[in-house]
Amino acid sequence: MPNVKGTSVVNLRKILAQAGQEEEFLRHLDDDLLAMYRNTHPTTWSPEAEQLKLYEVAANVLFPGNPQRLHRLGYEIASRSYSGLYRIFLRVPTVSFVVNRIAKVWRVQHDTGEASIENLTDHGGDMVIREF
Repeated sequence: MPNVKGTSVVNLRKILAQAGQEEEFLRHLDDDLLAMYRNTHPTTWSPEAEQLKLYEVAANVLFPGNPQRLHRLGYEIASRSYSGLYRIFLRVPTVSFVVNRIAKVWRVQHDTGEASIENLTDHGGDMVIREF
């Protein structure tokens, strides 16, 4: 089972606290998810499937009725996750610089899979994850 770093869970706690929705969120968690939610740190590895369960619950609590609630939550988490050093990294003006580092960035957050960019054009490309 793939594992991912806890950075996004830490940011999820901040989002829920800022929205005043953490109490409601906690009511929907079983004991195992609650323990993972409370004990995760940015460098903690945890099963991706379990983190995804947290995001589903959080999206339902934070954005009820919004058909794009998971997308919205992902945006909020990414906005907080890619600050500081990552934000500087992403401001570099060339696409090739970012593309050439995709695999390294993937491996920082994931313990399985290999990332690459395919079908690269001047306007975008496809991020492909293999062996995940």
